[in-house]
Amino acid sequence: MVVGLVLVAGVIAATGFVLVGRSQTDAAKGDLQQIDTARSAEAQSTLAAAIQTAQLYFSEEGTFVGFTPEAATAREPSIAWNAGPATVNSVSIRGASDTGVALVTSTAPGTFACVAADGPAVTYGTQDAMAPSACTG
Repeated sequence: MVVGLVLVAGVIAATGFVLVGRSQTDAAKGDLQQIDTARSAEAQSTLAAAIQTAQLYFSEEGTFVGFTPEAATAREPSIAWNAGPATVNSVSIRGASDTGVALVTSTAPGTFACVAADGPAVTYGTQDAMAPSACTG
């Protein structure tokens, strides 16, 4: 009888530990989702400023050709610009043509946000877009 009571008490205690561990795991997942949401919001804000800079260049030059990191930095130095791979805290300029350009940033390794101007249309997406038409999602 005593052995049975000890076993029952042990099962109850173990269940309590499992529930505590599970609530801590759920809380950690929630924290990570908030971080991802904040990174995504920051990336979208940066991309909104970046596309305005690109459109300003287009209004001055009549083309996106020549919209390079150097030209972009001259107009908006608060953004880190590049022409290479998309990275966190940097905007990569892609596929600049007469009427279009794609701008891409990374929100975390393997996760991207993009904005593209293609003629008068501006689209936002979640792709590592190499051209305006690829900025989807």
